[in-house]
Amino acid sequence: MPYNLVLNVLFILAAIFTPFLLWHLYRAKWYKAISVFFITVVLPFFFFQLLHLGNHVFGFLIMTLPLLIFYCYLWILSHVIGDYLREIDTVRRWERERAV
Repeated sequence: MPYNLVLNVLFILAAIFTPFLLWHLYRAKWYKAISVFFITVVLPFFFFQLLHLGNHVFGFLIMTLPLLIFYCYLWILSHVIGDYLREIDTVRRWERERAV
């Protein structure tokens, strides 16, 4: 299995999706989520880009770590957004019932 090809595709997908993600977080005024993204994803990505290790296996693991962090961030964010939407739905339903 060409791990380098898979890794490159995952990097490209992350690079394409990141502006879309940040734009929607900005529109939703989730500034804390944006700052958490920069602290947990962008800073480690740039830090790991500066590391050049001679060991290929360790270097491969270090290069996959930012991707793992990115996709874990997306997974956690999807759960947070789901909880937020359920909460909004519950509040709207409660307001409709109270208005009747």
